[in-house]
Amino acid sequence: MIQKITLFKSTKPVLWNMIVFAVAMVISQSAIECFNVVSTLFTLKASGSVWASALVQIFRYIPTLLSFAIAPIIIKKFNNRLLIVIAEYVSAFVILFVCLIGFIFGTQNITNSEAKNVKAITYTVYVAVIIWNIFNSVRFLALKNIVYRLSQHESNINIFNRINNFATSFSYLAAALVSLGLIHILSYEYICLILGLTYVVSALLYNTFVVFDKNVEISSKPKIKKHSKTFIYTATILILLAVFSSISFVPRIGTNTNFVINLFMEAKTSNSVQHWVTIYLIVVGAALCLGSLVIFLLGKKILISTSIAFVVITLISAIFYIYAFGGLNANVGVIASAANNTGAIPHTVTWAHQNKNIMLIIFLISTFIQYFLFSMFLPVYYDYSYRAVPSEKYAFFAAITMILFQLVAFAFSLGMISIFEKINYQTSYLVFAITLAVLVLGATIVSMMLKKRQRAFTKDHNLKPENEML
Repeated sequence: MIQKITLFKSTKPVLWNMIVFAVAMVISQSAIECFNVVSTLFTLKASGSVWASALVQIFRYIPTLLSFAIAPIIIKKFNNRLLIVIAEYVSAFVILFVCLIGFIFGTQNITNSEAKNVKAITYTVYVAVIIWNIFNSVRFLALKNIVYRLSQHESNINIFNRINNFATSFSYLAAALVSLGLIHILSYEYICLILGLTYVVSALLYNTFVVFDKNVEISSKPKIKKHSKTFIYTATILILLAVFSSISFVPRIGTNTNFVINLFMEAKTSNSVQHWVTIYLIVVGAALCLGSLVIFLLGKKILISTSIAFVVITLISAIFYIYAFGGLNANVGVIASAANNTGAIPHTVTWAHQNKNIMLIIFLISTFIQYFLFSMFLPVYYDYSYRAVPSEKYAFFAAITMILFQLVAFAFSLGMISIFEKINYQTSYLVFAITLAVLVLGATIVSMMLKKRQRAFTKDHNLKPENEML
């Protein structure tokens, strides 16, 4: 058996890399999202505070800004495979350390949020999330960069990109399903033990990559070094769509959890909130999996089209929410009462509260469609950036993109929570929809200008029209 595996690895190295890449990515990404979900739910249960649990999400952003700024230099100087393996082992160590603290203080019977064991474990989780995400950021960029050495043809890059997208999408679904099952069966420390061991498995798999001596050559289109306007157009499209992706994929669990709390008048510490978060993640994960599978099978390169469709669905949803909640000035439910808002109206008056179950179903369907479209958009965006950015500069481009992603996602997430709590959900959603519409409109206009320039260049030089990705 070992001889057959060794023979397969030596005779079909690219296919071997793809299989290892897919399996290891599914394992490590599922561990990442599962640890994130379980830690969020555990902190919510232990502290009884939505903001305390939200810190788990917030602490994911802060360290990555620093690591994404430094990582490109490290990735350029050191072996990418070694960096990936080290990042996996460090992640395993960090989670196993949380596991050890959990065993020491105990997490099974937490009832008092002021208890010393609760504070000790909660603070340990915060520190662990910060350290853990620094190395996750390095692993992310190293994986993006190493595909140039795992491939022999440009088409291989696109396949690796789609595998990456599917593995990431699958991890959200797997994390939600696994978390839903594990939190009812095992205590927090035992879950951390399992997740820590999964990182060890993924590290062993990543270490079996067959790395080629030279980067695969990518036919960069447009040729940004020779055509300054093409460079400006391409960079504009990439930046606008990077901001679009950060806002559309931003963890909006804070506003969406409060949406359900307000709609169903549930207490923030109730078990139904935990169940809602899990159901929401299952819907998101299923949509991401389906979208990434569809784009993988069809192979259609539709970048602008999917972003436009996303905006259309979002605008329709925004208009519906304004109607369902009684207009932009209407505040309903527990948040309006707590804020003593003069615009508060009885919750029984609005269509949303009179048809709660229908409202929730419509909300989940809208969310499903949005993330389905986003999952089709993302791999094509990376395909386009791989072709537009020279390979030697890609690590820096990916780092800048992710720093922008993290900053915008962090700021926009806090902004949406703030708007929702001070005004109402429908207004925050309208701001969300208009922001996306402006970004996509700008990207669409610039892409039309870029296409016009490419067609003129192709005609003037008697070249075969390229396969457009926009």
